[in-house]
Amino acid sequence: MKNICVTALYNIGREAYDGRKFEDYLHWFEQILRLNTPLVVYGESNLKQWVMDRRDGKPTWFVEQSLADIPCYHYKDRVSKIIHSSEFKIRVNQPQRLECNLAEYTLVIYSKLYWMIDAVKRYGSEDGSVFWVDAGCSRFIDSKLYSSDFPNSAKVESLGDRFFIQMSRNYPDLIQNKSLPENYFWLAKPLTAAGFIHMMG
Repeated sequence: MKNICVTALYNIGREAYDGRKFEDYLHWFEQILRLNTPLVVYGESNLKQWVMDRRDGKPTWFVEQSLADIPCYHYKDRVSKIIHSSEFKIRVNQPQRLECNLAEYTLVIYSKLYWMIDAVKRYGSEDGSVFWVDAGCSRFIDSKLYSSDFPNSAKVESLGDRFFIQMSRNYPDLIQNKSLPENYFWLAKPLTAAGFIHMMG
């Protein structure tokens, strides 16, 4: 069984919208690169050497891909038109949220599954698992994980062939409901969090 982790990092200019600097992501990403796991990284060509220098010989594949070439970027004009329309701004519950203002953010989020599939085709195996790990999620990871193999093989086997994705802890009202309200898509409340995703290869 060959388990691989997949991640990506792009400077989408979010600092202008929510103050989160790209330099902060580089710091968080540097910790992700310490994980003892085969890692596939998608990013601009100018990031490649920076990544490889920090992987310290661990199995690493860097796929050079410009922001304009990420899997969902061809939806940019359509997404921009929607989120900047007056109807959307009036109806959406939290118009200040990043995904309601910066199309590139949404395009990166929805590219994650495509990157995982691509990584499996390039470097995975039929009986292995593939994990998405956000470039910035080291701030939520226990430091003990950096000193052991990741992911834990025994725990991976216990997942079987199930698809696994994080639930968002920010909105327990949604998680506890047996069904979503009709206006769910206008709430701007994510039911899931895409920081960590698992699926079989």
